[in-house]
Amino acid sequence: MLRHPTIRWIAGYDHCVRGEFDAVVLCDVLYRVPLGDRDALLGRLVRRLKPGGLLVFKEIDPDHRVKFSWNVVQEFLAIRVLRLTLGSGLAYENRRALADRLARAGLVDFRVQDVGRGYLHSHVLYTARRPA
Repeated sequence: MLRHPTIRWIAGYDHCVRGEFDAVVLCDVLYRVPLGDRDALLGRLVRRLKPGGLLVFKEIDPDHRVKFSWNVVQEFLAIRVLRLTLGSGLAYENRRALADRLARAGLVDFRVQDVGRGYLHSHVLYTARRPA
């Protein structure tokens, strides 16, 4: 665990992380988790959030067709050719599906922000809170 005068944070695999947190951040992770395993993962993350805690995650938006197509090509190269990434397969969900999934996990205040302008990828930032 790294320490900052006012901020404590930890990084690691899901099964290694313990404790409650003000925020949990996932960056380019969810799309590598099979659809059938996502609700369980999100349930574990919600339980690790303190009341009012924030879940933040960055993913690729499949509804941006051209940018999304480039991402699929890149992932194919990284997975099949270069063997660089962990996980099995690719599973992208659009904003509506993610909003529904987070609501099922008990999260509220779902927000979406496009952050891919000027990039080759359709980066999207999602946030939601555990109810206080």
